[in-house]
Amino acid sequence: MFDNYHTTISPQSDVHVHVTEKRAPTDESVRLLAEFEKAAKDKLIKSIQLKSNTFNGKMFIERSDATLCTTFLIIYEMNGKRHEIKIPFTWLEDKQDMMQEIINKVARSIACDVLQSAFDSMDRDSKRMILSLK
Repeated sequence: MFDNYHTTISPQSDVHVHVTEKRAPTDESVRLLAEFEKAAKDKLIKSIQLKSNTFNGKMFIERSDATLCTTFLIIYEMNGKRHEIKIPFTWLEDKQDMMQEIINKVARSIACDVLQSAFDSMDRDSKRMILSLK
């Protein structure tokens, strides 16, 4: 891109000199590169298609006087797949701690389900890539 060729004719002989200029990137070129990368990333993110997710759920509380235990049964359905989570607590546990534990377990279950399908998709894509390389 920046190569210059100089030819000088002297009385004794022809001399051909090849001069290569090496230039550091300018602030303008760095800014343009960052702008192109951002535009490409934005275009990629906009192209991602999301399906509508459906979520329905119920929570049941079962108290047992014999064991002094309260069991929370959370049943939810996400994208047509049914999930059940049972979380037992003693009667002595704090309500805030119980609520936080329920939130953590339900969130973990939903995250595992969503991320598992994403990783399954990645596995299929990588298998497709491997097959296309053979």
